[in-house]
Amino acid sequence: MKADTEYEKLAQRIYQLLLNNQGFNTIEVQHDVKIKGISDVKHQIDVYWEFKMADVPHKVAIECKNYKSKISLGKIRDFHSVLNDIGNIYGIMVTKVGYQKGVKDYAKKFGIGLKLLRNPIEEDWDGRLKKIVVKINMVIPKITKRNVLIDEKWFKANVPKEKWKIKYKISGMADEVWILDKDGNKVKNFHQLERGVPQNWENETGLKHTYEFEDNYLEIVPHGLIKIKSITFEYDVHSGEGTEVVIDAEEIVDKVLKDILSNEIKFIYNDGRIN
Repeated sequence: MKADTEYEKLAQRIYQLLLNNQGFNTIEVQHDVKIKGISDVKHQIDVYWEFKMADVPHKVAIECKNYKSKISLGKIRDFHSVLNDIGNIYGIMVTKVGYQKGVKDYAKKFGIGLKLLRNPIEEDWDGRLKKIVVKINMVIPKITKRNVLIDEKWFKANVPKEKWKIKYKISGMADEVWILDKDGNKVKNFHQLERGVPQNWENETGLKHTYEFEDNYLEIVPHGLIKIKSITFEYDVHSGEGTEVVIDAEEIVDKVLKDILSNEIKFIYNDGRIN
């Protein structure tokens, strides 16, 4: 595909995105349209769309100039002549670099839009966040000991005396050992408790934290549910090496659409968002 055609198709895509983002999903933005003017001459329009609002037709024509230099006053006059011949149509000129002296005044006088459609440059970021650097420090508690305090009164009332000296066992990974309610429903596992121990987000050792329980149980082999009063975790806190996460907006911005007359800038992102 030729570079000029690619630029025209880019303008078509961007304006379709703009319309869709503004809720005009039924309007189709077309490329390379021929429109007959009052003079019976057929004019080639790079990008075009039309719609009706309150039974009144609205037409828009875009002239794309994939130039490496600024657009001359003669080019905007030629475009104006085409718009006059078609009649009842709003015109927009789109280019990459800019416009020569006198073009802006001419466009204002005759109601023609002037746009820049291009990759972002440094000046576009004035007043915007271009790069965000976030430093993440992983602060992780390391559990050194877990002490489970069984409800002795409940135990003696509910477990036969001959089983009091049996060794009971809790087995499984931390996220597999659950605190249960009296009906055996899962309430919270050891992993969740361990991650919830308080810390000051700095290196510390010899810390302790106790969770108290009112009417909760552990599944202990071979007996089954046994009521507990508390679980105490002994732990150290270790801070891992910091990691930097860089969010560079320039890497996720596809194109910039700048209005020459108002200086308004729209950023078109790679995912189709417009800001």
